[in-house]
Amino acid sequence: MSKMISIPERHLPPELADLPCIRAEVAYEVAPGSLMPSLEGPVFDREGNFYCCHTAPGDTSVIKITPEGEQSEFYHNDVGMTVGLAFHKDGRCFASDMLSSCINILSPEGNLLDTLYIDDDGRKMRPDCMVFRENGDLCFTDLSGHLHDPSGGVYVLRADSGYEEMELFLGELCAPDGITFAPDGRSMWITEVSSNSVIRVLLDPKGNPRVAQHSPLCVYRNASSSNVDTHVMDENGFIYVGIMMGGRAVILDQDGIPVANILAPGFEEGKLRHTPNLALKQNACEGYLLASDDDRAVVLRFEAFAPGQRLYAFE
Repeated sequence: MSKMISIPERHLPPELADLPCIRAEVAYEVAPGSLMPSLEGPVFDREGNFYCCHTAPGDTSVIKITPEGEQSEFYHNDVGMTVGLAFHKDGRCFASDMLSSCINILSPEGNLLDTLYIDDDGRKMRPDCMVFRENGDLCFTDLSGHLHDPSGGVYVLRADSGYEEMELFLGELCAPDGITFAPDGRSMWITEVSSNSVIRVLLDPKGNPRVAQHSPLCVYRNASSSNVDTHVMDENGFIYVGIMMGGRAVILDQDGIPVANILAPGFEEGKLRHTPNLALKQNACEGYLLASDDDRAVVLRFEAFAPGQRLYAFE
């Protein structure tokens, strides 16, 4: 299991160097022998199976790993690029395809049931991370835009329309990636790749952004040259942020203040530098961090502060 360690300051940004570090350990090797492997979209289903996407344009495998460690291909996308996964409480799996601008709906067995094509008045969108809200609505990030063109946003597919109706939830974002809603329902958290930031958006009593205050507030800006990627939240509101090419993740408290680091094996030697995504287990203080380099892709296990926040799939 994970170990708390100390490492030399030079390996971390100055603002993180004095924080406690959690050393993650390899839980699973994924797609051995692949050239330039990349893993995305980690998630658990209600039976405790773990899923992640072994991504490449036109050749993405969604890998299923049972609690016993058995691996199999759950779904294969030979057209686009599956990057995000979210389970509905009825067992269906929603899989975002950034390359084809769509969200595929899969059966609990991994068969394609339907495809939702994502379009914003003719503009090609890049659906990425997804999260279900308490009423079944599906929110997803459109990983578009940059600092000089904030054309990305958060969109919602309404459950009462059969996920056919799409609305803009929050716009003018710079390549938004990860998305979570705080356990108390009073804020939404987003990682912006282009601004290298984690932002908090205050919500009104109905769960909508407080647009009048235009509350997107940068609560954490990553000082290193490696960008923030996605994030997850535990049941106490701590935020676990993957660092794209950092070989690490950072844990923020409920106010966005860094409190700990998570380090991949070989961090000091620059190994397993690509660490973009995380997942937290339900009902256990156990986290998983995806990591890869030129010829290796692994799922790392670390000790989390608390179990993952309760997701719609587990209701």
